[in-house]
Amino acid sequence: MSHNAISPWWPFLLGCLSALCGSFGGLLALRLFPDFRSRENKSGEYRHDAHFPTQVNYRLPSVLGPVVTLCGASLFLASAFYIPVLRRPLLVIASVLLAEGVLGWVDDVWKSRGAGLSERVRLGAQGIIFIGVASGLFWSQAPLAQGSLGKLFSVIGAVIFVLIVLSTGFSDGIDGLTGSLTFLSGIGFVGIGIFTGSLLLLIESAILVGVSLAVLLLNMPSNWTRGSSVHRRARAYIGDCGALILGTLVALPPLQTGSTIFLPFICAAIAVEGGSVFLQTGVLTPLYRRWGRLSRFAHAKTFVPHVEYPLPFLATPFHHHFNLLGWKPLTVVRLLWFFQALGITWSGVMLFAPVEDRPALWLFGMAGLVLGVFAIALSSKRMIVRVECRGAQQWLVISRGSLLQIGRWHLEREAFRCELASNTSNAMLSYVAVMHRYDAWAFAATAVLQQDPRLTLELGQRIRPLSIILRPGLSLALITAAYHECMLDSLFASWRRALREVYQEGRLDVLLQEWSMLLHQRGETALAEAVTAYQTTCPDTLARGSSVLNVPGRTAV
Repeated sequence: MSHNAISPWWPFLLGCLSALCGSFGGLLALRLFPDFRSRENKSGEYRHDAHFPTQVNYRLPSVLGPVVTLCGASLFLASAFYIPVLRRPLLVIASVLLAEGVLGWVDDVWKSRGAGLSERVRLGAQGIIFIGVASGLFWSQAPLAQGSLGKLFSVIGAVIFVLIVLSTGFSDGIDGLTGSLTFLSGIGFVGIGIFTGSLLLLIESAILVGVSLAVLLLNMPSNWTRGSSVHRRARAYIGDCGALILGTLVALPPLQTGSTIFLPFICAAIAVEGGSVFLQTGVLTPLYRRWGRLSRFAHAKTFVPHVEYPLPFLATPFHHHFNLLGWKPLTVVRLLWFFQALGITWSGVMLFAPVEDRPALWLFGMAGLVLGVFAIALSSKRMIVRVECRGAQQWLVISRGSLLQIGRWHLEREAFRCELASNTSNAMLSYVAVMHRYDAWAFAATAVLQQDPRLTLELGQRIRPLSIILRPGLSLALITAAYHECMLDSLFASWRRALREVYQEGRLDVLLQEWSMLLHQRGETALAEAVTAYQTTCPDTLARGSSVLNVPGRTAV
């Protein structure tokens, strides 16, 4: 059967069917399996989750993944039977959907029992799927796999596929974010399919749009956070299964239809989410740990928390950076929508441009995307920290601006000055550094602790509480200062309020236990007992019916 024999309404029909089947299937699954929820305990510098019988469970059923897997795979198999000329590529995408769906479903099942699959197992499974994708691209004679270098480009295409699928999984951290981003990607691919006349791309992108709409029906974004009075619109999670399926539907169609050049822009926000993780977690943090040295930890045999290093983001994936800056969840989602819309618009510019100009436009667009991300991430003002020595006096000075000097004019303005103790180490005498403003105030707070606890607390008020909680060294410094000033209760109360403003809030009682353990290791027994005493009356503890948690030990910082 030729392309001309296929009704132009066939992709539209598939999109409607995928939306209807996914919606009704999701509602049915939510009714049949309301208790299929993740019970995995996650811990981090700012987030600790634990399961107690009396605890209010904010996690929703993870039922949407299997629904969209079965819905998408069924429609692709039906299309392969109805359109013999496109049978090979449609069978390939159906097979990959089933493989990714099974992997994600097994992971969700394990999480429902307390712990998901290990990173090694998941990466091994993705390696097997990687081989299948490379073979499928070559077997289906995708434009990417044709020519003398077809096998090589098939492997490159499989690498791109795995990166996009993992990035889509990373974006699954806020209600409605992944579904809305893949919906926008599907709309972009529909436009490319109409312009190029690619029936295969139209079919695949129509199904992507349909299942994304079905996901959004039960996973709509809102400004809900734990403990807030905002109505939560989401009723179910997509789980790892759904994230892998949506990632597959975003990544594979352009690889099969020769539209790979548009992929980074059509899924710009998804690429930013994954790129932030690969850059900060996979490159910068290991690099700093192996080759970097921090003066504060130069002579200490201790594990340095990653947040102490000069990283571009407070946390990754990208949306967590804005969570910790205090942005509302819906504001973060809209920002990433804006990124995605810009990328789709740029794809349209490339599509209408002459073919010979597309490589230059692609490079220009990628440079703009990277610079835009870093401009937003680093938009908070940088500050200059220096130690000045005037005779026997030593001063800690913090300035705003730049280290540049034009003639006699310094492009900086002093923001804070404090005299340091006389026993300040010689290593600090020539200290000059450019820091994030939160890091600058943190440095100042720890530097003046021994001399003036009250000033330490005043400096701590200039730092977002969530940024304080991220840094164990700074947290302990402020706890020590508050203890000397008899202000522990008010300090902990402000931190508890800050945690409740974060999407998927952390647990102050768990952090209190960890800080108490660190203080015991440092020999500060009286302060450790004071923290423990507050922990037993912490509202978070009383609300959940327990004050005892097993927290992995850490070396004191």
